[in-house]
Amino acid sequence: HAGDASTTQVRSINGATAVSLRARFKPEATAREIAATLSNAGARIADGPGQGGFYTLRVPDKSRDAAITALRNSTVIDELIEGPNTPTPGTGKVPDR
Repeated sequence: HAGDASTTQVRSINGATAVSLRARFKPEATAREIAATLSNAGARIADGPGQGGFYTLRVPDKSRDAAITALRNSTVIDELIEGPNTPTPGTGKVPDR
């Protein structure tokens, strides 16, 4: 399944690359809060929810680090997974790169 990779680079029609992340939102998060968080991080939902309630997010490769920081600091993200390996959902641990 294509959504199983936690970080994947995707090239768009205009040639820009994007990075895929996986995120699970807190159950009490409203659609408005989620939309604001994604907008502030420059992210968009590409797929989901999938296994464990995770959504696949896409962020521009050039702003990857800033987007990850914004998402990790968000009050609506329950868990964010990024990196070449996918940890077991629920652990919140991502292997070192």
